[in-house]
Amino acid sequence: MVATDDFVQTVTIQHGTVPSVVLYSKRQLDDVKAFCFNRTSGSVLGLDKTYNLGRMYVTVSVYRNLALVRKGTNNPPIFLGPMFIHGNSDFDSFSTFFGHLSARFVDN
Repeated sequence: MVATDDFVQTVTIQHGTVPSVVLYSKRQLDDVKAFCFNRTSGSVLGLDKTYNLGRMYVTVSVYRNLALVRKGTNNPPIFLGPMFIHGNSDFDSFSTFFGHLSARFVDN
């Protein structure tokens, strides 16, 4: 799927561990860069690892889309950012995810 689906960014397979998958679209990544790395009115990039798919975890990131406003509250809506499907909740697993994202957030 890495070769055919733009949402699947990377699949990591290591000996003795469950494969992990990093998922996001180019638009999600562009939005996170635009809204979470803006010094004057930046949004916070939140992360939550409490979602379980059986024996797998899904770590979801969220941010406020500052380009939109909800009618009833006049607040920016919360959007999903990059996601990480993984079987282990350890340093090596999360460093795979955060290392991948940090490489994409660097300005070229």
